[in-house]
Amino acid sequence: MVTRLTLEATAALFDELRARAAAGSVLVVDCRVAPEARGLMRALRVATDLCLRVVGEPRRNELRPGDPEKLMVVTGWHVTQAESSPESRLDRGAHTLVLAGEPAPPRGA
Repeated sequence: MVTRLTLEATAALFDELRARAAAGSVLVVDCRVAPEARGLMRALRVATDLCLRVVGEPRRNELRPGDPEKLMVVTGWHVTQAESSPESRLDRGAHTLVLAGEPAPPRGA
């Protein structure tokens, strides 16, 4: 999942890919999932966001646990596989999640 896109733009992209997906298609997404930041981790994220804005690459979304799966489901994809990396030691609880999904049957079918 591209963090340079807003959540709305990402959802629109997934919708369009679903609309054009042929039988047997698979969508694979790689996303960073972060828990709610508190204390020192929150300060680190604020500093990171400031650095990103300075170089012209602001964070446009941040996914929480369960968000990537929900995004796939609401845009018409059925998650068939999920693999998670170990949690980050620096940003406790943050991890990379790779999801694979197939087009879900049309609603009402």
